Amino acid sequence: MNTPVELSDHFTIPMAAPVYAGLSQMERPNLSLIPIDAYIPDSIINKGLEVAKTAHRDQKRWGGQPYIMHPVAVAESLPRRIKVLGYLHDVMEDNPKEFPLAAMQQLFPPWITERLVILTKLPGQAYDDYVLGILASRDFAGWKTKLADLRHNLSDIKPGSLRD
Repeated sequence: MNTPVELSDHFTIPMAAPVYAGLSQMERPNLSLIPIDAYIPDSIINKGLEVAKTAHRDQKRWGGQPYIMHPVAVAESLPRRIKVLGYLHDVMEDNPKEFPLAAMQQLFPPWITERLVILTKLPGQAYDDYVLGILASRDFAGWKTKLADLRHNLSDIKPGSLRD
């Protein structure tokens, strides 16, 4: 299956291009469906915010602001049905001892925790592999949450900084 794809008369790419091959060879996880808004109680969204506040209570952003401002900004930019993912997207990565997957599974339904696994970069995991995993999930909620995360991270960069 290494047949080139014609993009124009003058340009072709092999199907085995690294990113395409990486995506096509990954299995799509069997994720639980996200309920429609009417079936997502406010208590789940509020619990997500409270867990995020606890998990990030002693953390600061690079500008010195409380870290919780980041997950709140990410969540506020997302549709209601996936807002809780915005609040929780960094919890297991930033505070794995207090909030490991098992604890999150006790607090939240599978449609949330399954996506948090995808959105959590593992220790030692290459960033490219992490992002490919999110892409390979083919999950709109995960994609939308990661894009909101990146947008917010880019919104407050000081020109000329290393992050810039």
